[in-house]
Amino acid sequence: MSDTFTPTASKFGVPTGDNTGRGDLLAPKLAYRWRVRAVHFGPISGGTEFTQQVQTCGKPGISYAGITIHSYNSVAYMPGKHTWQPITIVLRDDITNAVQKLVGHQMQKQLNNLEQTGFAAGINYKFTLFIEDMDGSNDGVLQTAVLEGCYLTSVAYSGLDFSSSSVQTITLNVQYDNCTYIDMFPDDPDMISGDVVV
Repeated sequence: MSDTFTPTASKFGVPTGDNTGRGDLLAPKLAYRWRVRAVHFGPISGGTEFTQQVQTCGKPGISYAGITIHSYNSVAYMPGKHTWQPITIVLRDDITNAVQKLVGHQMQKQLNNLEQTGFAAGINYKFTLFIEDMDGSNDGVLQTAVLEGCYLTSVAYSGLDFSSSSVQTITLNVQYDNCTYIDMFPDDPDMISGDVVV
């Protein structure tokens, strides 16, 4: 019996043709390694509690309006204006009310319900979100989705139930003006750098 060992780890990939072999499998991004940072959400100095209490977060999606072009014997199609799809973020409501205060402050920035007044320009109330895919280390970021021009379209607080052991949550629906994917997160969240992925 031969003592020669033939490794098989490189045989789990998919054949790509041209006699290049199968190649190794790439490690997938894990759905539980991530974080969300918010800039200018609520008070200028607020936001850390937001990151600590995010429970679930959607990722950006995009859709394109269709343009139909009629010609001599047929029809052709091309993409029109695009629309970024809203995302949903669920926050755990903590016992210090820190997250609830942040959300309330942001809601007041969008519309002061007491005075029934609002800002004329979006720059006064819109915020930026950084949705980061992490590698499992302390600060290793694989990719960041930068959502600009964000504002809350709805806020929902979970109900109360004597028979439940679940935590109270705050569900935010967020609309944004634009999204850019980058392969890193800058030290200064106000300065975006790195290779643009999308």
